[in-house]
Amino acid sequence: MTDIDYRVERWSEVDWLASDKEYHRIMSASNADPLFNSWMWTTLWWRIFGSKLEAKLCVLAIYCKDMLVGIAPFYCRSESRKVFFPTTTVQLVGMSWRNPDVQLSEYLDIVATKDAYLGVQKACIKYIKELYAHPEIIIVSTRAPNMWVEALEHRFGCASYTRSVDASISYQADIDGGFSVYLSNISASARRSLLNLRRRLERHGRVEFLFINTREEALHALHELNLLHATRWGSPAFSGERLEFHSNFILAAMKRGILRMSRLLVGGRPISILYDVRIEKRQYNLQMGFDQTFDNKLSLGLLHLGFSIEDAAHDGVKIYDFLAGEGKKADYKQRLSQASIELRSVQHVDGKVRSCLYRAYDALLGGRQ
Repeated sequence: MTDIDYRVERWSEVDWLASDKEYHRIMSASNADPLFNSWMWTTLWWRIFGSKLEAKLCVLAIYCKDMLVGIAPFYCRSESRKVFFPTTTVQLVGMSWRNPDVQLSEYLDIVATKDAYLGVQKACIKYIKELYAHPEIIIVSTRAPNMWVEALEHRFGCASYTRSVDASISYQADIDGGFSVYLSNISASARRSLLNLRRRLERHGRVEFLFINTREEALHALHELNLLHATRWGSPAFSGERLEFHSNFILAAMKRGILRMSRLLVGGRPISILYDVRIEKRQYNLQMGFDQTFDNKLSLGLLHLGFSIEDAAHDGVKIYDFLAGEGKKADYKQRLSQASIELRSVQHVDGKVRSCLYRAYDALLGGRQ
């Protein structure tokens, strides 16, 4: 199909918030991540962080022969980068590039049916180019950086510059064959941390792995997780708007039946909190907190993950996703995984002056970051 086959409409916030059924239809026919690109996650993210960023919503609905085949929830705001003069930055709802004050999302992308993805991507870029003068377009933490680089360079030409930066690795455990098969495919030391040390844990008292089942329990568990995280890391896992986001998301996830939040108790005492979400055959570990003073010969976090992975495998989950990020003392996610995905952020700058400045900046650093 050519660009002519695709028509773009800009939706209002009211249109977008009323699009959940259409959004879910397209999501089910796409390769978009079912959590971070979901209507539930992105609309909540926008409600909590949109005003904080002083951003304007720019949701694009893409049609092919009058059939809605893609939805791209962008936003725009004025931004200054280092010594560069202000510009209009356009990003996908779910992230604000290199901004630690907003909730992070991974695997971000436009939502489009599989057969229409490339056409929808090109139509979005064309529309943004015509809508804004010399925009900065950033796709954060995407699994398809090369596709975005190619599409942006093709549309904008030589008077622009596209860079792929901020590489990170997300890790996944393949549990499709069951827990026993999974254990046989990881190292002996990882297997010991997940399973074999349960006997040592039992010496401290009765061990219970329990799921959170009520709204009150869930919010209290989030509070406990924050306290445990602060003891280990010096600050809570979530605060401010990020705490507001997760308080709301946990309740929405519980209502939808996808929350897999659990406690690990020993002798009736909660020693670890795990915050997971399960969507279809994939389970995401969003955060955890545990009592680091309990027993210095045990890794409570890994033991708790072992119980959670075993439960997920028993229920037919195929992928346990640890997401990106490293542990405090060791890269435990890599140890527990058989697969990984490289994520990168793609930054596109338009205009000769800005392009030259960024090219020079990257040249001084010895190449693209």
